[in-house]
Amino acid sequence: ASWRDILSGIRDCTVSSPDRQLNTRRLQKIWTTAQNPNHVLPCLSVRTGLDLFLTVKKFPPGSEIIMSAINIPDMARVVRHHGVRVIPIDVHVETLSPKVELLEGLITERTVAVLVAHLYHYKRGKATNGQNRLHFGQ
Repeated sequence: ASWRDILSGIRDCTVSSPDRQLNTRRLQKIWTTAQNPNHVLPCLSVRTGLDLFLTVKKFPPGSEIIMSAINIPDMARVVRHHGVRVIPIDVHVETLSPKVELLEGLITERTVAVLVAHLYHYKRGKATNGQNRLHFGQ
């Protein structure tokens, strides 16, 4: 990101929009469809949304969330902050998708959610994230 991008982001986060209702309608139009009529709640980031979700749910201590083994470290920290244990589900090295065949064996009476994050997409033998590439041995 350039300095211009960073300064623009700071401005957007600190200056109130003069047309908040228009922005709200635009978000609703993008995210609310006939197939998904649920209400939209924009959050600062996925982590803040997860924190909000866990705060509202108030899962009892010792509850478990099954999470894909490759994830953003802060996501696991947010979950643990709420007294919930993270149970990792292994991923396929070739595609980084969860090994669904392992899921049933991980679910217990304490499982309250399954959280799968696809951080990279798979393309021609390489998982990519923007310009960065992860190369896997053949």
